[in-house]
Amino acid sequence: MNDFGYSDGALNVYSLFHNAEKMLYVEGDDDRAFWDVIFNKFGVSNIEIQEVGGDEELRKMIKKINDNEVDAIAAKDVDFSILDEDYQVTDKVITTYGHSIENSLVCPVILRKVIRSHGRVALNAEEQSKCIEWLDEFLDSFNSLIVYDAINEITKSGKSILFNNCSGFMKTRLSPFPCDNKIENHIASRNLDADFMQHFEEVEQKIEGTDRAVSDFMRGHFLFSAAIRFVNSMILSKGSNKSASNDAFYSGAILAFESVLNEHHPHYLHYQNEINRVIN
Repeated sequence: MNDFGYSDGALNVYSLFHNAEKMLYVEGDDDRAFWDVIFNKFGVSNIEIQEVGGDEELRKMIKKINDNEVDAIAAKDVDFSILDEDYQVTDKVITTYGHSIENSLVCPVILRKVIRSHGRVALNAEEQSKCIEWLDEFLDSFNSLIVYDAINEITKSGKSILFNNCSGFMKTRLSPFPCDNKIENHIASRNLDADFMQHFEEVEQKIEGTDRAVSDFMRGHFLFSAAIRFVNSMILSKGSNKSASNDAFYSGAILAFESVLNEHHPHYLHYQNEINRVIN
C-alpha cells in the first residue's frame, strides 16, 4: 500500500469515482484552490484535484507518476529546482511560474482588488499607483537576499536566509516597508557576502537563463506576509478597521486572480503552456 491508503491500482481508477478523466495531485489546500482556477481558466473542468498533505508526500507521488506506476498528473511549486543543472521538464508534472503560487497571486492589480473588496474602500489614481510602487520597492530591497537564498539552496549550505514571514526585516512591527539596516545586519550576521559572493554572478546568470526575474524566486510565504501588511496599511489609511487575516487575504487574492488571469497577467502564457502540455 502507498502513503495515501490506496494501492497504486486503486489510485489509477480513483478519478472515475469523481466522474473525472484525470487526477491532479497538489501539495496542500491552498494549491488546490490555485490550480482549480488555472485549469478552469483554460477550459479544463474534468480534473479531480487532490491534495496530498505536504511537499514530501507530493514528491513521492510525482515519483510514482514519473515511473508510470500511477496514471495522473501533478502540480508543484518550481521553487529553486529550475536552477539545478539536472532540472528537466517532465510530461505529467506542471509547475508555478515563480517560486510558489504566491508569486503569481501578488501583483498590483490583485492588491488593489483586495484592498477595495476587503476594506470596502475606493482608491484614487495616486493610491492605485502606490500598489505598484510598494511592490517594486519591496522586491528590489531583497534582490541580494533572494540570490543568496538560491545559492544556499543550490549549495545545500543550510543557512537561514529568508523565512516564512517578513516581520524581522521591516521598519516597525506592522510596517509593510523593509528596513535597509535590518537587511544589511542579516547579511552580515550570517556571513553571506563572505560565504556566497563567489557564486553570486553565476546564480544571477542561471536566473537570467530561465527568462525570469530575481524577484520571481522570492519565497511565497515571505512575499505573502508582506503583501498582507501592505493591504492592511492601505485599508487603515482609508479610515477602515477591516484588517485582513491570512485566510481572508488568500481568499480575496484567489477570487481576484480568477478575474485577472488573462493575457495581461505576466504569468498567463506560462500557465497556458503548462496546461496544454499535460492535457493536449
